[in-house]
Amino acid sequence: MARTPPERTLDWVLGVIGGGARIVETRTLHGDEPPWQLRIEHSSGTTHAVLRIPTPPGINASMVATGAAALELAERHGLLAPRLIDADLQGDVAGVSATLETLVPGTTACRRLRRSNDCVLPAPPLPVSTPS
Repeated sequence: MARTPPERTLDWVLGVIGGGARIVETRTLHGDEPPWQLRIEHSSGTTHAVLRIPTPPGINASMVATGAAALELAERHGLLAPRLIDADLQGDVAGVSATLETLVPGTTACRRLRRSNDCVLPAPPLPVSTPS
């Protein structure tokens, strides 16, 4: 598995951000596995983003496209979720199917359940209503 995204894909990211953008940090979001967290400096400041591309055998191009569609739907309905900055789902410019998304605070680390290898992510607290 590639430790860094392809150069052509990073060039696509720079074109998306514009404003003399340069990537000053690239690191994986999940230990040593993609997707990648990027810190991009540009004329308007700094952008922290997540770059997703197919990473066989686990993630294929259709999964990247499904993720993009889910983020568009979440935004349309005002749900709390990362926002899609841009997508090149055909890979015409990025060289592979790719999405660039906003980075949201939190963790993607999972906790192992005691009696299985299933993974659960921490859930945000639910609002509590009190009876009137």
